[in-house]
Order: sequence, then structure tokens, then C-alpha cells
Amino acid sequence: NWLQEYQKTKCEWAELELLLHQDSLKIQSKYATDLQKLNDTIGKLKLPYEQKITAIKVNEVENQENYLKLYHKATDIQSQKYGHVSTPAYEKQIAYYERKREEKTTINSIQIENLMRKEINVIANFESQKNEIQQKISNELQPILEKTKPR
Repeated sequence: NWLQEYQKTKCEWAELELLLHQDSLKIQSKYATDLQKLNDTIGKLKLPYEQKITAIKVNEVENQENYLKLYHKATDIQSQKYGHVSTPAYEKQIAYYERKREEKTTINSIQIENLMRKEINVIANFESQKNEIQQKISNELQPILEKTKPR
């Protein structure tokens, strides 16, 4: 009878899924400790770089705010004395403020890029080890997943 055959197939499939799930968990748990240690190490190594990068970004925000304060102050003084007429002294002062802001922005950008490169170099070996473990897991899971493919 087709209904009994269907129930039998469904039951066998459920058992197979359970076995596949259990095998998958065994394989993953075999490497879980090593992966966790690598992730912890990578996190610890990344932390000082991320803190330095955050500090530089804060410095950049302060740089922009300082520029705006100086710009507005110079513009207010200019407006009080000359209205909306721009003078060479005012233009020179604003150009000086912009140049200083751009210099600091460039320095901050270079520092961030250098820190990011250093961070990548420091963690590259650990990331490589992590990828190797993930590849091992994938390789060991492959035969298990093959069991579920239709024939």
C-alpha cells in the first residue's frame, strides 16, 4: 500500500536526518575549542588597533569641529566689520584654516590606513589557521551531506 510505503520512507528520512545532524554536531564540536581559542586570540589582537582607530576618528571629529568654530568666528568678525564683502585678509585666513584642517585629516587617514594594515598583518596567521579548521569541518561534512543527495 502506498500510504505505508510513504510512512516508512518518511520515517527512514527522519532517522537519516537525525543521524546526519548528530554526525554534523560531532564534527563541529571536535573543532569548536580550537575555533573559539582562535577567535578569542584574534579579538584580543584586534582590540588595541580598534581602540587606536576609534581615538583617531574622535580626533578627526574634533578637528572638523575646531575648523568650524574658527571658520564661524572669522566669518562673524568679517561680517561685523565689512558685511558680506570678502577681503583678502579674510580669504587668506579661511584658506589657512582649511589647509590646517586638510593636513590633519590627511594625517588621520594615513594613520588609520597604517593601523588597519598592521592589524591585518598581525591577525593574518590566525585567520589562516581559522580558515584551515573551517575547511577541515567542510571536508568532513561533505560525505555526510552526500548521503542526502537524491540518486
